[in-house]
Amino acid sequence: MSDLFHKEIPLSFIRQVFDIMKEAHWHTFQILTKRAERLSELASLLNWPDNV
Repeated sequence: MSDLFHKEIPLSFIRQVFDIMKEAHWHTFQILTKRAERLSELASLLNWPDNV
């Protein structure tokens, strides 16, 4: 298990993960992080699908 919003994870990789979650629309994804501040900073830059 890892934290998607760790400071070492580039935004481009996070966007790829979100694209894959969108493609897998039959699943429901829950994102857990200890880095709420970084999530908050990047949230508006991400395309949040309905299944996330």
